[in-house]
Formats: sequence, C-alpha cells, structure tokens
Amino acid sequence: MSNTGFVIQGASSGFGVKREINGKIAVFFDGSAAGSLISVTSVVDGMWHHIVAQSNGTNTFLYIDNVLDGSQVETLYHIPSANSAARLYFGTTIANNTADKLTGQVDELRLFSTALTLPNIAQLYLYGNSAVSIKEFSNSEVLIYPNPATATLTIKTTEKFESVSIYNLTGSLIQTESKNNFSVEQLSTGVYVLKIKTASGYKVIPMIHNK
Repeated sequence: MSNTGFVIQGASSGFGVKREINGKIAVFFDGSAAGSLISVTSVVDGMWHHIVAQSNGTNTFLYIDNVLDGSQVETLYHIPSANSAARLYFGTTIANNTADKLTGQVDELRLFSTALTLPNIAQLYLYGNSAVSIKEFSNSEVLIYPNPATATLTIKTTEKFESVSIYNLTGSLIQTESKNNFSVEQLSTGVYVLKIKTASGYKVIPMIHNK
C-alpha cells in the first residue's frame, strides 16, 4: 500500500481504514473517523504490508505484518436494518469523491463477519509472505495440541507422520523433529509456522507459543 486515502469506507455503517499522509494507518468502527485508532507504525518504505483491522464489538485492534500495533476501546456501530445508505466504498469515502481517494495499491482485500484469532491472522499473513514456503498438497487431516503451546506439542495426522519443521515468521528454521510429540519449552513466546510432512506431502499450521 502506498500514498494516502481511504482503503475502505462503510457509509452509514461506521467503519473505515485509511492511510494517512504521514504513512500511519487510521482505523475506526464507531461511526466517526474523529476517534480513529492511529497506528504507531508508519508505512513509508514502499514495501507490501499486511494490515488487519478488526473489532470485537467493544474494542478495535490493528495488526501490521502479524504484529499488534495498537488497540482502543470503541463500540461497534450497528445498523438494526439495512438501508440505501449502508454501502461499502473501496478506495474512497463516497462515490466519485476525489478528496480521500486512495492513489496507492492494494493487492488483496478480505472481509470477515467475525473477529479473527491470532492463528487466523498469522495464517493470512504467512500466505502472503514469501519468506516461508507454505504451499501444501497433503490430503492428510492434521491436528496440533495444545495451541497455544507451553511445554510440549502433539501432532496427530490421518496419514503417516514423517517430520515437522518449525519456522519463525522471518522464515528461519528453528527446530526439526521426527517424532509427533516433542518439547517446545526452549521457544520464545510468539507465533511460529509448523511445516508438517506426511506420506503425501505437507501441511502448514501456525502455532502460538506462550512461556
């Protein structure tokens, strides 16, 4: 994303995401841009960035590149019934308006009807991050638990388990295991990527580790 302007604006539905002229991201869900959550991070490096803006009904959260940049108390604006003004604008505030028109680029936009979990956000971020190869072609059902993990992790698969590689979010290999039950106590608190190899290929699952 580059330059300034609204990425998305909900007319009469009370939410919006905008890149300010200084490169910071403004997010609001309460029906007024006046109380926007403004990011600490300025997106000014000309690189692609992954932005998640969401509300759980009472709080607004902003994640930039899989890291929580900020949050604030904000009541989600709610329209009891649909009306003709409840429209969604992409790249502007209202139809044919040039004042807040986004002149940058957006690679992909997704809308969700529920708040995302940390593993959800990590998985979405990783699918767009070339630092970690996450192409998967296994038909195996894979279960990891507990997640978040603290001391040990167990992996269950419907096909023969062969190995698991653990990567951090920059793509560095941290740990490799040939058993489906192993210790993760040595890991620092954070989000990791498990690349699990089974008889037919790979499955990739995000894992949160808490000390």
